[in-house]
Amino acid sequence: MRKIVPFLFLVLIQCTQAEEPATLLDEYYSAQEINDLRKLLAFVEEQITKDCELSSQECIDLYFSSFKNTKAGSVELNIERRQQRELLEGIDKNLFNDIWGFCTDRQGTKYLCTNNRGKFARMLKRISEENSRLKSYSEAFFAASDFSPSMTGTLLKYPESFNFEYEPEFILAAVHLLTINLDEEPYYEM
Repeated sequence: MRKIVPFLFLVLIQCTQAEEPATLLDEYYSAQEINDLRKLLAFVEEQITKDCELSSQECIDLYFSSFKNTKAGSVELNIERRQQRELLEGIDKNLFNDIWGFCTDRQGTKYLCTNNRGKFARMLKRISEENSRLKSYSEAFFAASDFSPSMTGTLLKYPESFNFEYEPEFILAAVHLLTINLDEEPYYEM
């Protein structure tokens, strides 16, 4: 009986503790949302590594090395916009609205921008707290309430700031690339 009491006590403690999320993504997103985030990631990875016969990481490095000497201004990311639009229209509307929102410029034109109040923004902040290389990247995001030109410069010219083998950081980079690759034409609300 004496051996059973401590055992039951341990079982009760284990049963009353909240289940810990398996990954950082699980802390912020549902299983369906994570599946859609992975679709975004897979699409970007496929787009930036297409026609490359090296390892995935070497292809990613090669892709970003093409931006090292790029001057400020518009850049061509070589991400197929029509396929991107189809992908974005196919993800869960709540996830889309968590990541992106609609902003209005000074002329009153509505455009797609990043939602700086959603779970995606909170995850970005959390990742930057755990990764000192992304601290200024995150600070710029919250100062600009969107992906700023300095953030785009960090991603394109200093991709070593991101750990592309760590899924949440690659998702951050993928969302950033998708955001700056959006068509110039109006992107209507879904």
